[in-house]
Amino acid sequence: MRTREIILTVGENDLKFKVDTTEYNRYLDEMGMTDKVVPAENFLRRTLVDKEQRPLLDEACDDGLTLELAGCLVKEFRPQVAITVKK
Repeated sequence: MRTREIILTVGENDLKFKVDTTEYNRYLDEMGMTDKVVPAENFLRRTLVDKEQRPLLDEACDDGLTLELAGCLVKEFRPQVAITVKK
């Protein structure tokens, strides 16, 4: 299982997350066609390392940054590979 520790700087605050394959897959499984924000916020809360930083995360989510933060985590977690289909 792949695990990455990722630090996102939000304003002047660093938030440390620990993302692994299980949590990443769980996040993808929870997203539906009409439900994006709640699964993203749950993903952020589950992967936040320092629970004392929760008020900082709450503030960022209240400011509408939930999807942006989750997107940054996903982008940093996934490997960057080129995939092509040969015919």
